This record gives sequence, structure tokens and C-alpha cells, in this order.
Amino acid sequence: MLKILSNALQKFQLKINPQKTKSILISKIQDHENVNIILNNIQIQQVQEFCYLGSIITSNNKSSPDIKRRIALAKQAFQNKNQLLTNQHLNIHLRKRFIKTFVWSVLTYASETWTIDENDRKKLEAAEMWMWRRMTKTRWIEKKSNERLLEEIQERRYLMKSIERRKIKLVGHIIRHNNFINNIFEGKIPGKIPRGRPRKKYFDDIQKSMNCETYKELKRAADDREDWLHRQGLAFRH
Repeated sequence: MLKILSNALQKFQLKINPQKTKSILISKIQDHENVNIILNNIQIQQVQEFCYLGSIITSNNKSSPDIKRRIALAKQAFQNKNQLLTNQHLNIHLRKRFIKTFVWSVLTYASETWTIDENDRKKLEAAEMWMWRRMTKTRWIEKKSNERLLEEIQERRYLMKSIERRKIKLVGHIIRHNNFINNIFEGKIPGKIPRGRPRKKYFDDIQKSMNCETYKELKRAADDREDWLHRQGLAFRH
């Protein structure tokens, strides 16, 4: 496939740089085999993970490294505007809007593609509360509960719902269009299901939020835009 792409690009006087090209084998098996890809008599380097368009892609196809990186970048974005976001002379509602606009946008970048397990969920919720505690300059030694802090600033946990909204919006848009991306969504990998507890799937949270037991039911709901919007309204009415 790489040679076909290289030959096609040569018609437009474009070349693939083998030194800047990486290969990755995505598999559940930790000790998977090496991939031998040659381009212009140069072997393409195989890596375990790489950053593509700002997102971390790993060989085990887990979202945890990307989520961890996004949390770190969001905290750095908060620190860059620390004097503004922690200024007690500014209206608290204005500062909350600043955080949701400038900091959350960094944290939730490409979150539509995440498969979030329980540990990732806890990290994201902890990051959300970290921002509110920093904004109000609430110290840990004060032993103020998260619920009490949220009540004082007239806020509620919304980060996870925001991510779920983005995922549902993307999935509904893709399912309604019969294109290449939709084929990837519905594609199945041949082989046997490995032993042990199965990993969480991308559609698990979406099916639960949209009250669909199977992907077929989810697809039927997405094809009917009114039904999709109705289910979405029920999922996020609180």
C-alpha cells in the first residue's frame, strides 16, 4: 500500500520521506511481531506510539496515554493564565467561562475518539475538580468536599457529559452517511475472541447514553434524526 501511495504521489512530483515515516502494528498482544516495510530500499521505523494531529496513537489502541497527555496540557494552559483565572476581583462566573473556553478546549481536543475506561473517567473528573479548586484557591488542608465546592461556585460536574455529547454528535453524523469512515466503524477483524474479560468498546458508553442495547438499534436511531435528537435530549436533560 505504501508503494502504491508513493507511485501515485510521484505523478504530482511529491515524495514520501522514509526518515519521517513511521509504522505501527496495533494489536492486543503485547509481544507482537515486527513489521518489515521497505520504501526506496530504506526500512520504515516501527514505533509503539506516535503523535498524529495532536493525538497519541498507541500499539494497543488504548486512549489512556492521550487522555493523560491532554490533562497535562490542560493544566499547563491553566497555569499560563493563572493570574487571570484565580483573580478574586473578577466575577466568578466570568472566570468559569474562561476555563470552559480556553482550558477545557485543550483538555477535550479529539475526545470524540476516546474509549474511556473507569480509571480514565476518574482522572478526567479529578482534573475537572483540580481546575475549580485552583480557581477558588481552595487548599486540600481545608478538607472541603467536592460537592460543597461545586455548590459554592454554583457549578456541577459537566466535563464527562460534554465529552459524551461530542462523541454522540460525531457518531450520529458518521452513521447517517454511507462513506469510508462508516465502513471503518462497522468493520470487523477476523479471528477468535481472546480469553478473559473483554476490553471496553468505543460504542459501550454511547449505546448506554442513547438507551440502545445493540449497535443495530443505535444505527436505526441515528438514521432517524428526530429519534436521535429525542434520545440525546433524554440522555442530557439533567
